Amino acid sequence: MTATGINCGTDCSELYGSGTSVTLTAIPAGGSSFAGWSGTGWSGSECQGTADCTMTISSNTTITAMFVNNQADKVGIYRPSTGEWFLDRNGNGTWDGSSIDQYVQFFNKSGAVPVVGEWTGSGLTQLGLFQPATAQWFIDRNGNKNWEGCEVDLCLGSFGQGTDFALAGKWSSRGNGRIGVFQPSTQRWHLDENGNGSFKNCGNDKCASLSIYGDGDLPVVGDWKGDGITQVGLYRPSTGQWFLDRNGDKSWDGCSQDLCISSFGAEGDLPVTGDWSGTGPSKVGVFRPNTGEWFLDLNGNNKWDGCGIDLCLTDFGDVGDIPVAGKW
Repeated sequence: MTATGINCGTDCSELYGSGTSVTLTAIPAGGSSFAGWSGTGWSGSECQGTADCTMTISSNTTITAMFVNNQADKVGIYRPSTGEWFLDRNGNGTWDGSSIDQYVQFFNKSGAVPVVGEWTGSGLTQLGLFQPATAQWFIDRNGNKNWEGCEVDLCLGSFGQGTDFALAGKWSSRGNGRIGVFQPSTQRWHLDENGNGSFKNCGNDKCASLSIYGDGDLPVVGDWKGDGITQVGLYRPSTGQWFLDRNGDKSWDGCSQDLCISSFGAEGDLPVTGDWSGTGPSKVGVFRPNTGEWFLDLNGNNKWDGCGIDLCLTDFGDVGDIPVAGKW
């Protein structure tokens, strides 16, 4: 961050007389981007968005330039009641409006649920929808966040059943993000490993089943090892427990070989996973719909260490919203 007399990080403070005009320019390091300004002793109206911050000094003032890791996953929500998406593109954990963050209005289907994945191998996460009534999938293949029909974008189906949970991941070292479902009736994941949009059997594609499943458990997926391959897991809302297939053999082998997290979340929370720190492995988190809060395991030690060490986000989402995460 630079201004006249300031070159932070070697010189991050200066004395200025009252009435002095100061302009701050944020310069992100490689692999990061500038997310916006915050501070004390100022109205906030002088410094908005990611433009240079020009203000007139009238009192002791502290300005902070916030940067985000471009490799880290960021949060977002899909609002089924309106078909809107709100994606935290700058990664600061607040909704800053559509000029800074990403607002999507024209990628929706009545009754559909969101599923996101890296469909094109671009390194960015694209949108998708699963229609439970028909088991059809609608994938934003060109990544422009508009639905343009099956010839431009991608329609798949039927894959799954109306009671299934829709998922996406990179199920093997080959190919990009692909679809999958978890069937509570059979306690089994069906994963489209070959990417043809249909499920034939567990030999052509992949199946997974964790014997620790209990009624009410919710499926999760993530790259638990940081090797680029997505594995399955379960979140138990009643206790905040997580059971993650860390060794990737598609079965449950106990806490010594796989991963048990004793308590991360509370009843009513919705699970969300992502690489919050940009270091490789996926980490756990929860979205609390009744408050719009997010609690994310930023340091990846599989326990909640408070907002100063882990990551708390406030007022991003509402009751009825469905959490998503990705590199927007």
